[in-house]
Amino acid sequence: MINYKIIETTQAADFNAALELHHQVTGEHFYEGYENVQSKDETFHARGDHSTYSVCNETGDIFYIYTCPDSMKILHKLSIHSCISNSGFNEAMVYPDCISIVERNWGNVPANRKIFARDDTTVTSLAA
Repeated sequence: MINYKIIETTQAADFNAALELHHQVTGEHFYEGYENVQSKDETFHARGDHSTYSVCNETGDIFYIYTCPDSMKILHKLSIHSCISNSGFNEAMVYPDCISIVERNWGNVPANRKIFARDDTTVTSLAA
């Protein structure tokens, strides 16, 4: 059996549009009480290596694709707190109206990263 998760989303034009969609869904500002983090994140997301912002229609969670220096694409969920993970990868497919995460448990090793970049496969450490 293949383990997978589908998240119904709405795509946003950019980081600020994603924050606005989050506010529309939740009624809350994402950075409320964490304004010091907001300015850092705005700078981070303005660099141009982030794309395809999507907001969960149910929870307001914000997802985005980060393109690594080695050209590998990783789907992340925006969080106030950041962390580094060396866990394996699952496959992520981002569509205009949903995100599909398929459990793969691919190892986070240089050989796999090269294959993901070459094949333009988007991966994530988010659970399926």
